[in-house]
Amino acid sequence: MMNAWRRLNLEAERRGASTISPAAIEANLSEGTVIRIVCDRDEACAVEVEHDGREVRIYMASEIARLIEQMPTVLEIKRIWPGAKIKPTKFETPDYFWDQGDEIP
Repeated sequence: MMNAWRRLNLEAERRGASTISPAAIEANLSEGTVIRIVCDRDEACAVEVEHDGREVRIYMASEIARLIEQMPTVLEIKRIWPGAKIKPTKFETPDYFWDQGDEIP
């Protein structure tokens, strides 16, 4: 199958078709996974997935849009304050909270 794809690529180049050169945006998730964001399905198929010990996930822009649509609070904040930045937050439960226990009355 790989030979067939190479042959198709050569034939497409011979006929003047432009090649796909994906421009991926890369970011690291807090637990170490690398994400690469590309424009569309063609670029998702063409982007290189490096195996240098890092876990890499590819996302299309349309997938990112669907994820953001599920965060109405973020959408509203960005609408009201266009320059707002999303920062990581961490909520720590105070120690005294656990003193009450979880007994059922």
